[in-house]
Amino acid sequence: MTRQADPFAQLDLALSEARALECEKPTQMRSEAIFWICKICSCRDAQRLLRDGKWFWSCDTCGTKLEADEIALAATQSKSFNAPALRPPTGPHRLVKIFDHDQLMKIARTRDSISGDSGDKRRIEVTLAKLLEQDETRPLALPGPAYEAELEQLSHAFPAFGRVISEVVAPSLAILAAGGMIRPAPMLLVGSPGIGKTFFLSSLAKVLQIPMVKQDMSSATTGASLSGLGIHWSNSSTGSVFRTLAFGKPNCPAVANPLFMLDELDKCAGDQRFDPLGPLHALLEEESSREFEDESLPGVVFNASEIRWVATANCTSGIPAPILSRMHVIEIEDPTHAERVALAERIFSGAVRAMRLREFADVMPDSMLERAADMPPREFKRISQMAVGRALARGDFQPRVDDFAIQTTVPKQKMGF
Repeated sequence: MTRQADPFAQLDLALSEARALECEKPTQMRSEAIFWICKICSCRDAQRLLRDGKWFWSCDTCGTKLEADEIALAATQSKSFNAPALRPPTGPHRLVKIFDHDQLMKIARTRDSISGDSGDKRRIEVTLAKLLEQDETRPLALPGPAYEAELEQLSHAFPAFGRVISEVVAPSLAILAAGGMIRPAPMLLVGSPGIGKTFFLSSLAKVLQIPMVKQDMSSATTGASLSGLGIHWSNSSTGSVFRTLAFGKPNCPAVANPLFMLDELDKCAGDQRFDPLGPLHALLEEESSREFEDESLPGVVFNASEIRWVATANCTSGIPAPILSRMHVIEIEDPTHAERVALAERIFSGAVRAMRLREFADVMPDSMLERAADMPPREFKRISQMAVGRALARGDFQPRVDDFAIQTTVPKQKMGF
């Protein structure tokens, strides 16, 4: 398909305006809401700052910075705003149509009627241009030849999550491996805090070789984090569903079937006028999710039906019945003492690997295992990081038991008058 650039004649004008803004010479440090797209991760969450009389833009997602001379070059060359080339996953894959170029071209030709705000117009124009420069399809990550052995190892590492693997993950992968198509059932994992739900899901995403997007539903006040913020708001922006399918995550190319984790779904309590769970009514249904629309991009319909949805909760009482009916509920039993010990060992070794300390021993002292098993996973991960730092400050590459002796209780507040 030959992609025409005619509908984007105003894009060069928008970029020229951005360049003109860079010619300002203010005398104090300040930040402004300037339209910007990161050349590394395609994120638009950034700030333009002035330090020592020089402008730079800094990406809030990956930390990339553009100096003033690079900004001027980007303003004269629209290709500098292109999204990074999407690479297929390293494993086997099939292509799934996510976007429709013909539909995007029609929207581009009528974009003046979408919004009267110049900032929204620039954002929509550049987003459409980026989508048109990429393929309509995204790779559907498929199970590798050793997926059964990998799932078995995952089951041994997380025995409390055996039902998750046997009832949902393994059957869906078997169908995909046989050449079929299936949308895995959205899951709700119910269990006590600190039993390793997040750790398990991040490990599952690595086995599946797909990016994981974590949404903290306990702090959500609207559905904008998933479905975008409408253009009638001054800070309109796209939601995580669109961004992940369109442009992937930093260092993670886009795939058709990323894993979305909805953490603490039972603690979601936003204003009912802006229901945080509203987008899930469509996203969790296979048919309606095939034609999903981000609220900040009116008319841009895309296919979100291949996403793997997994929610976590401590109980089901706070979850609306319509949402609950769309999910396969699995209760996660509290791990045994031996399983908690094994989990603590994995948390510590994972913390060391995440810090990229190749010479540091990723095995904790045996005498620390019993104490670690009684700590919540999140707390023990923090303590592990501090213990590693204590050992390195002492000049050791192996932690001692006393390195983990860190006060974690909250001190009682004194009454004052």
